[in-house]
Amino acid sequence: MIKVMYIVSTLVDAGPTRQLFYLLKNIDRQRIQPVILKLSSEVTDSMENEFSAIGIKIINLNSKIRRPLFKKFKLMKKIVNEERPQIIHTFGYRSVYYVSRLKLAECKRIAAFRDHPREELILTFGKIIGTFFSWHYTKLSEKMDALTSCSYTLQERLLKEMGVVSTAIPNGVDQERFFPLNMKKDLRDRLLLPIDKTIFISVGRIVTLKNYDFLCRMWDECIHESLLVIIGDGPMLDTLKEKYKTSHSRILFLGKKNNIEEYLNAADYYVSSSLTEGLPNSVLEALAVGLPVLLSDIPAHKELFENGYDIGCLYKNNNSEDFVNKYHALLEKNYSDLSENSLNVVSKYYSVRRNAEEYEKLYFELVGNVSKEH
Repeated sequence: MIKVMYIVSTLVDAGPTRQLFYLLKNIDRQRIQPVILKLSSEVTDSMENEFSAIGIKIINLNSKIRRPLFKKFKLMKKIVNEERPQIIHTFGYRSVYYVSRLKLAECKRIAAFRDHPREELILTFGKIIGTFFSWHYTKLSEKMDALTSCSYTLQERLLKEMGVVSTAIPNGVDQERFFPLNMKKDLRDRLLLPIDKTIFISVGRIVTLKNYDFLCRMWDECIHESLLVIIGDGPMLDTLKEKYKTSHSRILFLGKKNNIEEYLNAADYYVSSSLTEGLPNSVLEALAVGLPVLLSDIPAHKELFENGYDIGCLYKNNNSEDFVNKYHALLEKNYSDLSENSLNVVSKYYSVRRNAEEYEKLYFELVGNVSKEH
């Protein structure tokens, strides 16, 4: 059996945390013994109870978020030495930074890339600081024994644009939770959504990276015959609510919801305006319930269209005219065919079990290398 320690900044409910949850829920626990070390406590939206419910041991370093770990670095080293993992699997810049400073003779280290670091960090921190963090992240990753990327597109871009060599292990979606319910009318009644309107839905954190202002502007200025439902919380939510309050009949901001699968099943189409993604959970979840999609033409979205199935339309990012044209083109396509194709794409390429098997394979390859070295 291999003991794997997963080191994360927090277990806040977000895409990377959900992917870790799917992985640990589906990994072979007869062969892999997982333990999580989180660097900080969550302020809100913690998924710790979900991980505990599936029997995952969680250790909390309880450091201040966005504060250096220097005072607790010794404690971190003590915990790692006591747990004696054969593999440390890190997620995000913060965990990679501290793990890269650990001296671990018989332990292999993995860093998981969930987004393009240059794009994400520049959009988050600005060009100067973001560029520095991106460069530093790349340098730190050189100290890892293996790097993974959550899509083939991200793998290619990391190599071409940053010289980073990684193994592509595409994200998976939990089909035990996200699947067609075939009860749209009942769901709309229960969720207080209109029966007679075409509903486009978008799910995610209300932050700059998701570009929701563009999406709302499209419904405010150009699209009047359908309803846009936005599910999620974030720092830009109140600003967008105020800005588009006169379009309340066409745009619904519902905040954070725990029953996302019901809202997806109540909708007709999924729409995303994201500026950058690794391989978005929310889009995979929408496809898993059979929703056709209207997506910005960023590389991660394009990859979903390269599997041989017509699942909807891509539009030129931030291009209003092309968005409207592709919106109408999508409505003219055969809905049943698109829906069936969406289900097929997920089943064939993005199952959580396939994702877990790929990680298991990587773990045993790395442990085999440890054995050969000693």
